[in-house]
Amino acid sequence: MGDQHMSTPRTAPVRIVGMRIAPEPVARADGLLTIVAQLDPGPDRSEWSWWMEQLRARVNVEAWTLPTGMGSSSEMTAVHIWAHEDQLEEAAKQLLTAIEELNAARREREARVTGEQRRQQQSLADLQAILDRVINEYRENETD
Repeated sequence: MGDQHMSTPRTAPVRIVGMRIAPEPVARADGLLTIVAQLDPGPDRSEWSWWMEQLRARVNVEAWTLPTGMGSSSEMTAVHIWAHEDQLEEAAKQLLTAIEELNAARREREARVTGEQRRQQQSLADLQAILDRVINEYRENETD
């Protein structure tokens, strides 16, 4: 379902390189905190929709910060998740696990796609071999 959002295989998995609690402009009485996890590298542009959809199914995603692409090397992709204060550690571990699972899912999908591409290339090569044989036979008969 989300496979169409992925294109060429990436070289590096998405990694969380830091987490912090986002400052809230007003103290939240509900005991909720926002964890901001910085991703480096972040998902490729072609994968953002898939990553957003998949992470939302696994953790309490509040928002994403995406680089604007204006050339700032300090800009990183970040995912913002919410958690209750008493579940902070569990939520952080759940996010790390989700990122690992999604990296594994992407690798598996890329392996399937690569295998299918190889099968298609082999099939085309087999078909081309038939055409080559036919044209060679034709040429041989033409010279007789």
